[in-house]
Amino acid sequence: MLYNPTLWNIYRRCDALPSKPHHMAIQIRDLQFFKMACHTVMRYHQRLLYNWMTGAQQEESHQIDVCGTSVSFDMNSRYLVIGQVDGQILVRIREDVALESQSHEMPELKLEGLQSGIRCVRLNEENILVCGGAQGVVQIWDVSLRKLIKRFTEKQADSIEHVEFYNKILITGSSMQESDQGRVTIWNMGNLPQILLKGEILFPSQKIFGLALDDKHIIVLVGKAPLFEIQIRLTRDPLILLHSMHYPSHTFSGFHCHVGFVAAGSDDGKIRIWDVGTGKCKRILLRPSHDTGPFWLRFNSKFLVTNSSRGIGIWNFKEAVNPFIHPCVRLHCCSFRACSSSQSDPWHFQMDAFEIVRFEHQLDAGMLPDLPGIYRGKSFIIRHQFLTQ
Repeated sequence: MLYNPTLWNIYRRCDALPSKPHHMAIQIRDLQFFKMACHTVMRYHQRLLYNWMTGAQQEESHQIDVCGTSVSFDMNSRYLVIGQVDGQILVRIREDVALESQSHEMPELKLEGLQSGIRCVRLNEENILVCGGAQGVVQIWDVSLRKLIKRFTEKQADSIEHVEFYNKILITGSSMQESDQGRVTIWNMGNLPQILLKGEILFPSQKIFGLALDDKHIIVLVGKAPLFEIQIRLTRDPLILLHSMHYPSHTFSGFHCHVGFVAAGSDDGKIRIWDVGTGKCKRILLRPSHDTGPFWLRFNSKFLVTNSSRGIGIWNFKEAVNPFIHPCVRLHCCSFRACSSSQSDPWHFQMDAFEIVRFEHQLDAGMLPDLPGIYRGKSFIIRHQFLTQ
């Protein structure tokens, strides 16, 4: 990985700034010069964010043949797991994905997944993998041992669309058979391989678009166009509804929860950030006018990133939740188009403190898999690496 010491020193200095602003005596004699200086600082800030993403390094791995037009994938600090519609689970070591010299000798672990196809996967730092698929089937794997820990079926579920687990709690979001309603099911997985049903929540005439879980809260994104709702419930008693936030949108446009905040996008170009503890909206970010349409979003303690067909947008998340910056102040966004010419569907990606991993797919009608009616394409991983040591 390339290393820019100048940017790294700036990054370290900015990261160590105190949370409370210091009063400074500034004499402004030339207002025009002051405005030009502010514009220069803004443009430098944009360039700095851009360098964090592209100036360090950006690389594409060699192609990975994957069935279907979309995949479900997740990662931790060691593994990258890819769930396919043919029921196979590809497991790659993240370090090996980046080494071009070992591209032809890359170790590949294939786990036998679900015959009905994999719809969602989640992997934690203990290398425990949970997969959800059609017909309500859920599997729990130990990736490092290549061992299937548990397989069970959720009753009356048409498909498992979302899974999240934290400590000893597992939650699944599914659509019900022969009914227009969503369901969130809470499971106790503290004594694996035993799985105990803890409770369930039904959402009549609504679909589940996102789930999140931490030690205190269960966050559910439900809705039906043109109105979406984010519900915050207690983990110890999911029937208790703490906060409910509504926002208008005709399409699902991103949802993520992390470090005590939840963010969701809408088709009007707005990204709303709420405080999970209070349910109050902390800030509304505005996407650039040229960046329209559906997108996915994720954030960590430093950056909020959006990914769409037009490319990637980056905000400084520390500024977005800084109580000393007025909510009406429009924060700057660094946006740039992806280098790949393929279309990611549906622009799903993962990120950590070091890099963004985007999985893209190119259809190739000349390559047919064993499953009828589904094309096999050329899929590959785009890695946008943050500035690291």
